[in-house]
Amino acid sequence: MEALYVAFTVAVMIGLSLYLLYKIYKESEHPTPPSNSLFAPCSRSRNEMVDLKKQGKHCYSDIYYAVLPNNLKVLVSPVSLKYEYSYSDFCNKRNQSGLCSAPNRKYNRCISTIKPVNCNSPSHPVAYLGSTLYYVYSSAEGVICKGSV
Repeated sequence: MEALYVAFTVAVMIGLSLYLLYKIYKESEHPTPPSNSLFAPCSRSRNEMVDLKKQGKHCYSDIYYAVLPNNLKVLVSPVSLKYEYSYSDFCNKRNQSGLCSAPNRKYNRCISTIKPVNCNSPSHPVAYLGSTLYYVYSSAEGVICKGSV
């Protein structure tokens, strides 16, 4: 009877160890952001972002032209700029630190699409190409990109 108890205990310990190793392995593949959304990175579902392979035009280097769902024409980059700097051409006046101190209506509309809310990133992603997320680099008013993805 004692041998059966020892065998059962060992089997449970092995099973628990394998389960914990599996959980650690899966967590390393897809880390879970902290439960407090103030510290989680900004993200969006893919259906809320532009698929650059289908709708983007390559401009130069890692910069692509895209039209966002709200019909804003933008240049996007895999580098996330602080959202206040992204639409500098829609700002009427800047303060000494370079931030917009006299925004126009278009600036405010644009900023509302990328400003972080309940997350911790310089801005929200707006597009993707494969597994790479893209962020607004600047508006694309007057920009012509002839390339394709």
